[in-house]
Amino acid sequence: MKRKVRIVVGIIGAIAILAIGGVAGSSLERYNQDKIAQSKEQVDVIAVVNMDEGITDGEEQINYASQLMEMPGDNYVTTGLNEAKMGIENGSYAAYIIIPEDFSESIASVESNPEKVLLEYTFNPNLDEEAARQAISDVNAFEATLNTNVAYMY
Repeated sequence: MKRKVRIVVGIIGAIAILAIGGVAGSSLERYNQDKIAQSKEQVDVIAVVNMDEGITDGEEQINYASQLMEMPGDNYVTTGLNEAKMGIENGSYAAYIIIPEDFSESIASVESNPEKVLLEYTFNPNLDEEAARQAISDVNAFEATLNTNVAYMY
């Protein structure tokens, strides 16, 4: 009889140890998830980098990106490429958008041989979920505003 009691006590002890381990593991997992969430960034600033070199029309230098670029909100800043990249790395910017060097050339080509303009963008990989969604929305808003302004030009 004593042997059965020891086995039952041993099984109960093992179950108790597993239960305590499960609770501790669950608590540790929650702690780790909270730490990850706290390390996520909530910045909303979008950097715009105008690399457009413009075109020459007769004696006039025209930079269509500068003329057509309009910031759809207060959270956009114009900056250089190196600063934009550093801003992503240090958490100052949620994203950056690059207007390419040949933007004006492409806009001028609409009347003869239209060329597609491709904006480049990079998002901060450390954004929390809400900030990441907002950054995507803000980049899309900038692109839509730029497209609208190009359409009005023609």
